[in-house]
Amino acid sequence: MKNVNSETKICNKCKLEKPVAEFSRDGPYLRYRCKKCESEYHKHVGYKSYQRYYVGLWLKNIKESLCCCCCGYKGSKCYKNIEFHHIVKSIKSFGISQAKNKHPIDIITEIKTKCIPLCSNCHSEIEMRVTAFPKFNSEEFYSKIDFKLNEILSKIKK
Repeated sequence: MKNVNSETKICNKCKLEKPVAEFSRDGPYLRYRCKKCESEYHKHVGYKSYQRYYVGLWLKNIKESLCCCCCGYKGSKCYKNIEFHHIVKSIKSFGISQAKNKHPIDIITEIKTKCIPLCSNCHSEIEMRVTAFPKFNSEEFYSKIDFKLNEILSKIKK
C-alpha cells in the first residue's frame, strides 16, 4: 500500500494515514508505526518483561522448596539442579524452561498434572532408563507448588 502524498504516511499497526509529524524518526527514516502505536507496543513489552521477572523469581522459590523424588537432593542447595520431569511426554503442553512467558496458573496446572521434581542426575538417569521411576508423594509436592502463588498473582495482572 504505497502512499502518494509525502506529507502523510500510513501506520503499519493501526492502518491509518497520519501526518509525518506523528511518526518518530530512526535516523533519516520514519518508523513504520505512529507514535501512539509505538507507545502501546513499548507498554506491552515492558509489562511482559516485568511478568517474566516475577514468574522467574516465583519458579526459583518453588524449586528451592522442593527436593528430588529419587535421591532427596534439596533444591535449597542449588535450585538450578531441580528439574521437572514430565511423566508422560505425549501430553506435554510446554517445557518448564519456556514457563517465564506463561501465566502462573498455566504453569501450576502443567506442573501439578504432568510433572515430578528430580535432580539433574536422577532426571538424566530416568530419561536414559538407567534408574526405575520413583514412588511419589503428591500431597507434599502439591502443597509446595502453591508456595507464594497469591504473592506472584498480586504482582502481575491477569
